[in-house]
Amino acid sequence: MKQKGRKAADIIFSLAFMAMITIPLLCMNTEENVESSMENRVLTSWPGWGFDKIYNEWYLHYAEDRIGFREKAIVFFTKTVHSLFHEFAEELHMYGKEDYVFPADEGYIKSYQHLNTDEELIDSLAIYLKNTKEYLEAKNIPFVFMICPDKKSIYGEYFPDCIHVDEEQEGTLELLSQKLDEAQVPYVIPVEEFREAAKSTQVYNRKYDCAHWNDFGAFCGIQLVEEKFREQGSSAPILQEKDYVLSFEEMQTMEFVDIPIHEQVPVYTLARKPELKTNESLEGALKRVEGTSIQHYKNPDAGSEETILVFHDSFLQSNKKFFVSTYKEVYLISRQNYEGVQYYVNVLKPDLVLYENAERAFADDLYAYSRLRDIQYEMPYDTVIAGNISDNTLAEKAETEALPQMSVTGVKGGRFQNDILYFDKGSGVLEIEGELEGANPRDYFIYVKYGGEYYEAGYGGFTEEQEVFAAFRSNKLKKGTMEFVAVSKETGEEVSLLSFPIKKKDS
Repeated sequence: MKQKGRKAADIIFSLAFMAMITIPLLCMNTEENVESSMENRVLTSWPGWGFDKIYNEWYLHYAEDRIGFREKAIVFFTKTVHSLFHEFAEELHMYGKEDYVFPADEGYIKSYQHLNTDEELIDSLAIYLKNTKEYLEAKNIPFVFMICPDKKSIYGEYFPDCIHVDEEQEGTLELLSQKLDEAQVPYVIPVEEFREAAKSTQVYNRKYDCAHWNDFGAFCGIQLVEEKFREQGSSAPILQEKDYVLSFEEMQTMEFVDIPIHEQVPVYTLARKPELKTNESLEGALKRVEGTSIQHYKNPDAGSEETILVFHDSFLQSNKKFFVSTYKEVYLISRQNYEGVQYYVNVLKPDLVLYENAERAFADDLYAYSRLRDIQYEMPYDTVIAGNISDNTLAEKAETEALPQMSVTGVKGGRFQNDILYFDKGSGVLEIEGELEGANPRDYFIYVKYGGEYYEAGYGGFTEEQEVFAAFRSNKLKKGTMEFVAVSKETGEEVSLLSFPIKKKDS
């Protein structure tokens, strides 16, 4: 009987062990885009099929991120270890001196030690930012790039003594600053300013939300950005304390894990709460990377008439209160949409563009931005014409080579019928796709002339590779005529491709 009982116990143990292994695998989260609320990041996506070392690493990351019951297991284990040993058992947090809490993932620590400075990645970002700055400069749009520094870069004196810095190696922010200076990109990397402010103010909380600045830090950082914009001609006022009410909220548990703390966290609220307007049809119609966000706010009583377009990381995602009082319109778009800068600029027509990156992105997801150095812009019409004028006539050109022709292949937010384009004013965005015939599209710059302005139309839309693409805010359109033109890259000569009337779609 004892032998039978032991055998039954062994079977039960084996079945339980197999269940512990197989059930989490069967419950893996296979959705395409998943954001972890516990870790405040997007979980690793399926990398596709491959058989080399890089793919194997991505498969491991995917399995680690998507295994069933992962977050519940992390929270349970973390609370148990913290209760027993006053230590964190996961990679989200670690204690430094005087109970300061820091992120504890490997990339974060190596970044502090100067062990993972990636010059190739920094070069790629600098090239992307330089090209972006030159495109926006040609459109007379001031551009600022901002790095939101990690807590370790400001409060490094509280980092654990057992973690050493390789002083012979250059840190990411130092190398990036050099590259941006060489590329002449206007930037704000407020390490020294924050260290000075930290002497009298807690710009990052001791424990709560160790990965981000608090409202004191955000206020200081955005002030610096606005000063940088004013250097480039912006007339918008600088943030002022008198426009906000400061209060303190007591946080009783740490973010993402239910560990008790008691910390007073600063909170700014606008003294005069504006009646913000939004355009849901526009937000829903704008192209974006799946799983990312777009926010739009309009404040008729803002301190300036300027519109700002912000590509943001997590530092600025929830900080609309520091923008809406200053700018008439504010667009907050996740930085994962970095390939769409030209698209958003053409549709939204901002006065200012801010691109913000968290420092920790260099050790996290910035590696996934494989096209950074390859992003090209269709330069504005006036810039191309001013720099490349030809005396050739269309008649002479027609005798030597075929002139390009264009056909409309798709319309979104309206319809093309009987050689007339009908737009739906409530669609949010009107998009027109087309193809060139009779010539190599790469030999021409493509523009659409409408309402007395030229819009770039040869930049491939967003991530697709359309030969012709143009997009407009539908509620800004009026009846008139649209004309697509091509400008020869060799001669600077302009060729009319297609012209048609546009009308409001009947309701």
